[in-house]
Amino acid sequence: MNFKQFIVVLGLTVCGSANASTVFMPTNADVNFFNLTLVSGSVLAMFDDSDTAFTNPLSIPLPSKVLIDGPSISGDFTATNIASQNLTLTNNNWFILATNNNNTGWFGDVFSQCSDTSGACTVTFSDGTVLAVDSTIVPVPAAVWLFGSGLLGLAGIARRKAA
Repeated sequence: MNFKQFIVVLGLTVCGSANASTVFMPTNADVNFFNLTLVSGSVLAMFDDSDTAFTNPLSIPLPSKVLIDGPSISGDFTATNIASQNLTLTNNNWFILATNNNNTGWFGDVFSQCSDTSGACTVTFSDGTVLAVDSTIVPVPAAVWLFGSGLLGLAGIARRKAA
């Protein structure tokens, strides 16, 4: 693989991972959802952060509140909606959100922006739904950034050796 091919593969890898849903965590024992724009026929749901195939939804009517209950140190948490339906959040209290428009399938968010001061996030979905959530985004581990910079360094070394 030459340098140009390597950069193309690296770019596709980075861009492909950008389509993944944002992982959120609550700022306290509940998560409040406020409807800014809900497209007609759309349904909002919460999923465990490991359920990227969107197989086990917890429906969330808007506006609404979901209670998060769990151990004080580590383990599984339980998310409960206003209809007393439960979702197990495995190993932590992290979750992802998705919308389903007229039963066409679940789609994660395309853009999320959170305020550091208010603890509120604005979440936008591909169907046009926009909502406000009082949660924070789980930060990307430093290991991911170090891995990426290491790959770029190796690419530079390989290019220098080839020249």
